[in-house]
Amino acid sequence: GIHGQYLFVDRTHGIVVAKVSSQALPLDGERIALTMRAVSQIQRFLG
Repeated sequence: GIHGQYLFVDRTHGIVVAKVSSQALPLDGERIALTMRAVSQIQRFLG
């Protein structure tokens, strides 16, 4: 969604990450970058 909701699916490793949030700005580049880094770390840890 445009206010911070994301669903990441890694079929190769069987990992699904759902982020449910409500941020003030519809698109916030800094928060998007933080989210992408966090998901990358989760994938690395679990994969």
